[in-house]
Amino acid sequence: MSAPLSPEQLSPDSLEFVNVPDAAASSASGAGGSSTFDPAPSAAAPRPSLMFEETFRASSHPAVALFHVLFKAAALFMYIFGSLISDNFVFVFVICVLLIAFDFWTVKNVSGRKLVGLRWWSNVRDDGATEWQFESLDSKDGVNKADSNIFWTALYLTPLVWGVLFFFALIRLKFQWLLICGVALSLSSANIVGYYKCSNEQKAKVANLMQSGAVMGMTSIGMNLGGRMMGMFGDQAGQHQPVPQEPVMSLRAAPTIPAAALANTSTVTMLV
Repeated sequence: MSAPLSPEQLSPDSLEFVNVPDAAASSASGAGGSSTFDPAPSAAAPRPSLMFEETFRASSHPAVALFHVLFKAAALFMYIFGSLISDNFVFVFVICVLLIAFDFWTVKNVSGRKLVGLRWWSNVRDDGATEWQFESLDSKDGVNKADSNIFWTALYLTPLVWGVLFFFALIRLKFQWLLICGVALSLSSANIVGYYKCSNEQKAKVANLMQSGAVMGMTSIGMNLGGRMMGMFGDQAGQHQPVPQEPVMSLRAAPTIPAAALANTSTVTMLV
């Protein structure tokens, strides 16, 4: 080791300043081969909660969309965690069935009409047959995309979740819990069947409107072309047809009557 320098040897002229690169910059240059360093952090992926919130904000009817999902989530939450809240199965059963019934009524009468412009109901005729009736918009242009995604996703996802819970309750031989799953599956499946038929009815209505509009458009175009062609043929026929001439009246001079005859006669007859 070399001996330390004395204070007299540490003069300003003997000092030499060396530029030392930053550690972060040197590590970045060593890894990528470039001396530049970007301190900006990478953009984080959007969280599902933010995507869910943005979807509800884009909805034209956020309150209806919220209750469309809320009753389903509340019924599932009560079914899964109801035993932790109360040991009385009757209480849990009643709350779950009420929430499922509220969800069925809301989807059938409110959220389907507000979110996607569809509504269905069924009547039992005197002979016992079920008659399905549907209401739908003439076009899907007035339906918000966010409303449609919320409605159809929640509608089809709900029976899948209840089907999984029904399978687990069957494996565990929890027959009393199978009653709740059965009620949920029956009501949610009824909404799926009703809105599926109503959607097909709307598609058929839109197709018929487009077809009738196309037929009317082609008919009007054909009538316009026919009228123009008839007008052109009429003009050409009028050019070749001879123009009728008006009759010319000829006048003949009356004969001269001698004065002696005028004196002897009292009546003068004009001859033309």
